[in-house]
Amino acid sequence: MSAKRQDIQILRGIAVLAVVFYHFGVPGFPGGYLGVDVFFVVSGFLMMRILATGQDAGRWWIPRFYLRRARRLLPAALVTIAATSILGLFVMARWDWDSYAGQAAGALSFTANIFVWQDGHDYFGPAAATRPLLHFWSLSVEEQFYLVLPLGLLLAGRKLRLPLLALVAVASLAACWIIVAQYSWAAFYLLPTRAWELLLGAVLACVLIARPGLRIGWPIQAAGVLVIIALVVAPLDDLHPRLDALLVCVATAAVLAGADRGHLARAPGRILGRVGDISYSLYLVHWPVLALATIAYVGEVPATVRAGLMVVAFALAALQYRFVETRFRRVRGSWRREVVFLGGISVAAVTIAAGLVVQIYVRPDGVWPELRLANHGLGVICDAKEETYVARPECRTTSEPATVLWGDSFMMQWANSLRDLPGGIVQITRSSCPPIIGMMATPGRNDWLDRCFDFQQSAFDHIIGSASIATIVISANFRMFTFDGNTRLTDPDIAATSSADAARIAFGAMVRALEAAGKRVVIVAAAATTGRDIGACLERRATGLVTFGQGDCTFTTAAYLAHDGGTIALMRAIREDTDVTVVWPAAANCDAVVCRTTIDGLPLYRDNAHMTNVAAPLLAARMHLAEIVGGPAQCSADPVDAAICAVQFPEWLAARSAP
Repeated sequence: MSAKRQDIQILRGIAVLAVVFYHFGVPGFPGGYLGVDVFFVVSGFLMMRILATGQDAGRWWIPRFYLRRARRLLPAALVTIAATSILGLFVMARWDWDSYAGQAAGALSFTANIFVWQDGHDYFGPAAATRPLLHFWSLSVEEQFYLVLPLGLLLAGRKLRLPLLALVAVASLAACWIIVAQYSWAAFYLLPTRAWELLLGAVLACVLIARPGLRIGWPIQAAGVLVIIALVVAPLDDLHPRLDALLVCVATAAVLAGADRGHLARAPGRILGRVGDISYSLYLVHWPVLALATIAYVGEVPATVRAGLMVVAFALAALQYRFVETRFRRVRGSWRREVVFLGGISVAAVTIAAGLVVQIYVRPDGVWPELRLANHGLGVICDAKEETYVARPECRTTSEPATVLWGDSFMMQWANSLRDLPGGIVQITRSSCPPIIGMMATPGRNDWLDRCFDFQQSAFDHIIGSASIATIVISANFRMFTFDGNTRLTDPDIAATSSADAARIAFGAMVRALEAAGKRVVIVAAAATTGRDIGACLERRATGLVTFGQGDCTFTTAAYLAHDGGTIALMRAIREDTDVTVVWPAAANCDAVVCRTTIDGLPLYRDNAHMTNVAAPLLAARMHLAEIVGGPAQCSADPVDAAICAVQFPEWLAARSAP
């Protein structure tokens, strides 16, 4: 058998192509993320072969293993981090560097998986596309495994290594399947719930070492490849890692358990094998290329540009493989020389990355870092973290408030504009947790979902039971409720054909319950948006960063109405079903043609839909928000309806009436 197994190179080629196609949005690969699971099994298999051979041979096998891993992995990783940091000077704004600093620290210390888990990064969410080093999470899982495995083998010895590895693998798999349903991101990112994939390969390697004549026939190998491809094209499970991961890992093990039959003699196998050769470099470079482009485009990169960037990623990977991976892999000498050499390049890369991060924080960026800070209303402490509502003195302006501001971060931004209402206010808010009792919108984390529901239910109970509260102002990201598959019903009596219908039923029932308790309800709709990060666009234009395809950062009213049509329809339906008053921030910065993103030189947006700290009071005044909330039910401007309050919004009415 050759030093480099050809079937393993084919597996690597399939795995990296699946990941790259998935990330670049190539149609037909919705399960491309499963390529990482293939890599885990292959890595566990190969590392166990190296370690078992060293352990059986005797002396100095653990230091030799660590040096070999460092020589194999560090140079390309460090070059990627350094190059990404340098390119980031021209692409990333201060806001991006705040996150990038943590990503770089995690990547350099191989703790990126822990960083992204603690920071709440959603691998499958849109924000992931703007994290250039997010993909280092999987490399960190592998490095942590490489650190622990030799020590475990040293303690277990040769006789116990197979049963011990099998036992730990079963325990890890069980923990993964138990945890993934409630703490999906912990199961996704952390070694204890991913170790079973690497250990499956390690166990297989031990079995084949003990029984070298044991080999699976080629039909099973072929079936394994077909299973991997089928699940990449049509995944079965909506949670990961769970059923799909198990099937892919078993299929990968089936391929590894067969004999290497020279598949590269055929053209498809030869091509996949060549891709497998550069798979490590391709995995490293493809994501920063796409992420930096996504940042520069302030949103989705056009399909034609993505195709060109994919070609660039392959070219960069080939160059890095030729001049970095291969070159450094051939460096040989005493172990002291290798330690000094690898330490030197590590210090150089860390110095470059750290220097650039520090440079960004001393570079003058004007007022933008402050403008894009989150607005927590009466205080950061009012962004609740508890599972149930806790009344805090800091989050109210009087002991017996007449008005409650209830919602998520979309409510927080209006709190300071309403703090002087007669009778005082109390702020009950929790980020990313909109208040609709009876159903919840989820970003894919059931643990978050349950805590959100518990908090909002306790808040509702408090509001209903409060004798002083007469007015409830609700604002939230209600867009979350208008997408089918993005919601979960908590009330079994709600039956609806779509998420929007269910939201109308649940929201309407909640409003009627509040009105029946003698409360008046005012809803502040979300600001006009098309979904792209307008705040990033404004900052990039102001600071001279590379920006593509954004013009002057304004957008048309038609684009807003098309993007938010479902949410507008939901707000109008609630208004028709109840006595609620709806206030539309869009009326304050949009006319019949265009939605402005600055007024009198002040930037309005800090991201895709939240207002900057300086803009929120301005728009609140233009909406007469305090007057509407503090007085009896009044006319509010609906940017869709023909009936618009001329007294409150003359600019909007004049524009609508213009010929």
